[in-house]
Formats: sequence, structure tokens, C-alpha cells
Amino acid sequence: MVLESPLATLAMALAVLAAACARTRYACPPAPVPRPVNVDSLYASAAPLRSYSDTSLSPDSIVGIVLRAGARSPLRNAEVRLSVDTTVRVHTDSTGRFALPAPAVNQIVLETRLVGYLRRRDTLQVVQLQHKRLEVTLLDAYALGDIQPVLVCVPDHH
Repeated sequence: MVLESPLATLAMALAVLAAACARTRYACPPAPVPRPVNVDSLYASAAPLRSYSDTSLSPDSIVGIVLRAGARSPLRNAEVRLSVDTTVRVHTDSTGRFALPAPAVNQIVLETRLVGYLRRRDTLQVVQLQHKRLEVTLLDAYALGDIQPVLVCVPDHH
């Protein structure tokens, strides 16, 4: 049989490859059982939320900085969310700073997250945040082993 076009040659090569792959057995490692991580306990012990008095701040705002644990360097573009009845969110600037409007409720959940870091949730009393500058520290998810592995199956040549 003579193939007359490059397209026909390509089609024949793909058919041969597909047939070979269909007969190949693959060995896959067992899937690891994910271990639960209590993120709140990690943050409470390793990186507690800090606040510093600053009388120049408006009582109508929640301001702070997001830092990386260890090096304590600012994290830019981290998402900071304020969860009450509605969700208000901002992203940190190039110096890790953020500002949110203080809601007219007593208690809020401040959620801070960035890809590659463990998500952080802090339940706070709004009245205790007046004239305070927050320091939010995020823990590196890679260093703590929270990033789940990807299974790779390889051909079994037995």
C-alpha cells in the first residue's frame, strides 16, 4: 500500500501508536491518604495575628499588612476578604498593605489568602480593631507539605 499524502502518513502513524498504547499496561503508585491539617492551630502557634496601636487611623477602616512567615517580607497581591453578611475584598499593594471599610457589625471573619500559602481565617471583634494596624502573616504551603502530590503512571514493561 502506497501512501500518497503526508496527512495519510500521519494518520497511519497515529493509528499504530494508539494500538500500541492500548496494549500497554500502566503501573500507578497507590494514592496517598491526605492528612488533615488544622490551619487555625498552625496560625495560632506559629504566626498569631498581631495588632499595633495607631491613633492616626480612622475608626471606620481596617488596615494592615500581609507578610510571609520566616522572612517577614511583604506579600503583594494577596486577597484580603471581610466576611459578614456580604463579602468585601481587596488585594494588597506592592508593599503588602491593605485597607477595608469597617462594617457596622460586632464580629467579622478576616480571610487572607494567596496562591502558595495556607489560607488564613481570623474571627475578630470590630471594636477591638479601631485605631489598630494589623499584621497578618501567611504560612508557606509548600514548606508545610500542604500541596497535594500529583500521581504519575508509567508504562509497565513486564
